[in-house]
Amino acid sequence: MRTAGVVLAAGQSQRMGEDKINLALSGAPLGSYAVNAALHSHLDLVILVVRADDPLRWLVNSPNDRLIITRCTDSKLGMSHSLRCGWKEAADRGMDCVLILLADQPLVQTEHINALLDVYSSAPELHYVAAKDGDVVKPPLLLSSKVSSVIFKLEGDTGARSIIRNSAYAGKQIPFDKEVFYDADTPDALLYLGKLMDSYKEVDFS
Repeated sequence: MRTAGVVLAAGQSQRMGEDKINLALSGAPLGSYAVNAALHSHLDLVILVVRADDPLRWLVNSPNDRLIITRCTDSKLGMSHSLRCGWKEAADRGMDCVLILLADQPLVQTEHINALLDVYSSAPELHYVAAKDGDVVKPPLLLSSKVSSVIFKLEGDTGARSIIRNSAYAGKQIPFDKEVFYDADTPDALLYLGKLMDSYKEVDFS
């Protein structure tokens, strides 16, 4: 089974007022944490989707032959366009499943990624394996290549929730601690994330 992670880092950061993935968080740029967690996981490939004009100054992760950088020329049209860019890269490389990660969720750890992969590995007939915050499904989200036709039809600023909500698709939902899902949409949220990071182990970017 071939597995790919797609890290979505091509957002417009409208609520933050500046490009948030560049902002410092506990000694490293915010966007680097999700990439690092993915590279340390059991994923075979990590596809990083960025804006066409991103200089990638925030990417402090060591060079890795498992990391593919994809520039999405129409990312400003909504998240679905970034997702489709990453998905196409994964599909072209024959991946059996894609695990979607957000670059502004720095508390998603390697262990969370591996937990989703382990569930799918034991039940590859599933269409998805989703992380769950209480009763709400949130990224990270693993999707089987069997739903490719749905992903390529997505438009605007929508994700893959239509798959989760459709009873025709089989899946499992894995509950994680609420803190895992915190993202940095505003300056106050970034400050709060900084406090939460203090309770996590030091991150190794090697």
